[in-house]
Amino acid sequence: FARRRDFLVPQLRKAGLSLPAEPRGAFYVYADCGGDARRFARELLESEAVAATPGVDFGANGTDRFVRFAYTRSMDDLEEAAKRIARFCAP
Repeated sequence: FARRRDFLVPQLRKAGLSLPAEPRGAFYVYADCGGDARRFARELLESEAVAATPGVDFGANGTDRFVRFAYTRSMDDLEEAAKRIARFCAP
C-alpha cells in the first residue's frame, strides 16, 4: 500500500485537493474537497466513475468538507482514477 499511497497523495494535491495529514498505516487518504463532500462524491461518481466516500460517514467534526479515497485497487486503476479526478477538479 505504501507504493499506492506515495503515488496517489501527490496526484490528489496536483488536482487541487488539500490533505490535512498524509496517511501512514491506512489504506485510504482523507482529502478536503473544499465544499459539500456528499455532492462532490456524487458528482465525481456520476461524471468520472470514481468512487469517494463523504467524510460525514466517519464523524461529525467538520467532516462535511472531506472525502475519503481508498487506494486498495491496482496501480493501473489508481493511475486512471487520478486522471479522472484531475479532470473533474480542473477549473
